[in-house]
Parts: sequence; structure tokens; C-alpha cells
Amino acid sequence: MTLSKILNREYYFPKTFRVKIIIAAGFGLTILLILLVFTPFGMHNIKTFPERFIVASGYSFIAFIVWIVALNGLFFFKVNKIRIPHILLFIIAIQFIIGSISTIYNNIIFSNPYYFEFFLDLQIAVYLTGIIPTIMLILLLETSFYKRLFPSIDLYNNQIAGDKSRIEMKIEDENPNKSIRLFSEEILCISSMDNYIKIEIHNNGEKKKPIILRSTLKNVEKNISESDSFIRCHKSHIVNLQWVKEVSGNSLAKKCIMQIGNDTFPISRSKVDLVLKRIHELK
Repeated sequence: MTLSKILNREYYFPKTFRVKIIIAAGFGLTILLILLVFTPFGMHNIKTFPERFIVASGYSFIAFIVWIVALNGLFFFKVNKIRIPHILLFIIAIQFIIGSISTIYNNIIFSNPYYFEFFLDLQIAVYLTGIIPTIMLILLLETSFYKRLFPSIDLYNNQIAGDKSRIEMKIEDENPNKSIRLFSEEILCISSMDNYIKIEIHNNGEKKKPIILRSTLKNVEKNISESDSFIRCHKSHIVNLQWVKEVSGNSLAKKCIMQIGNDTFPISRSKVDLVLKRIHELK
């Protein structure tokens, strides 16, 4: 794989709070450990370890909070996909903010009169301490361990069907309190019912009671856009291609036959070739 492909590859950045906590804690703990081990920036003047730990925890807490706010800011601005260059620029900006706040914190603790010189030194130190967690974050995005630990995030741009099956999606109702979350693999099909939609689901191969929401297929298509497993085969139906057993019929009318329940759904004549192509790509 060439460098340009790696740099241009799009990653789904963390959305779950657990992942954000782990990333923020990684940067915060790295700063804490370096301060305790190497005692820079006047830390060596603090004689007892408990006091040194408390002061170092302040720097660590600053890094943690800034990262949590920044990661939630990405969600607020609806940033879903991000490339390696953008990740690096994002980290540089965040580390600069951490260094600036840490300088103020240091002046409060140590009453440092050399503000500008110390500011430059601390910025360099913050960037250096960020190297290790930055490498860990990028490796985390690249490895299969990341997919196993956080299955709701697809890192490989939905190239493998097995990855798609673990994407967690929010299906929205007109009443936000009635919106639901489902893994894509749980959904068999979604059908239109006037002003409502019917979601056919299963659990371990056994069909369950359908879920009825007040919404439209057009809105649902937006909700499930992260997964390549779904296709609107007909104006009234969206099917999960993972659960299509076969496509049958003649040249005038074709239909999808599902693996679970043997339900059938018509395929619009204009969508036949696309459905067959997408099924072939998923196999």
C-alpha cells in the first residue's frame, strides 16, 4: 500500500463516549508518567512524592479535559470521517491548547516570572509527550484489535461484509424519545407503511416482533448510510443484502428471498442489475 493511499484513507472517528474516554485518558496518563519520571518544569523542587503526584495530576487533568471537549466538538460539528493528515493537524491544535493552559497552571503553582520562555519550552514538551499516544491512536485505527474492541466503528471503509454487520445505527422516529439503536446485522428489511416504517429484525436467526416507527424510507436511508449492506430495492422496501438468500423471478419481475423467514420483496426493474452487483460484491 502506497503512502498516498494511507494518507487519503478515511477513518470513522470515535463516536461512543467510552472510546473518547480511552483516547483522552491515554494522552493524560502519558503526561502524568513523564512528569513523575523526569520531573521537568520545577517538578524536582517538590520534595515529597504525594505532592508531586498532585501537581502532575493537574497537568494530566488539563490534557484529559481538553481532549474530551475536542472529541465532542467533532461530534457537534458532525465530523464523521477523517484522514491521517487531518488527525495530525487536529492533534497539533489540541496539544497547543493543552500547552497554553498548562503554562497558566504552572505560573499559578510555581509563580514563574519567565512566562514566554517557559511557554515555548512547555509547548515543545507537550508535543513530545503527545508523540507516543498519537502513534498509539493511529495504530489503534489500523489494527483489527480496534474493530474487536469498538465494533460499532468501521475503520476499513466498509470493504469487508463482516465489518458492516457490527455497525451500530440510530434509526430515528419523528419523536426523538422513540428513536432506537440497532446493529446492522439485526435488521432484515425495512418497509414503508404510509407515514410509518416497519423494521423486520432477528435474534440468532429467529425472527422477532417487527418494530414500527413514525418515519420515512428516505430518512431511514440517511440513518443507515454508514453500512453498505443495505439497498433500497423497491420504492417501499430496503433490504439487508447480508440476509438475501437468492434473487429469483423472470425478466419481467424479480424478487429477493430472505434467508430468515423466507420473506420475499420485489425488486424494481431499474434496480435489478444494481442489486445483483451489490450482492456479488458482498460475497
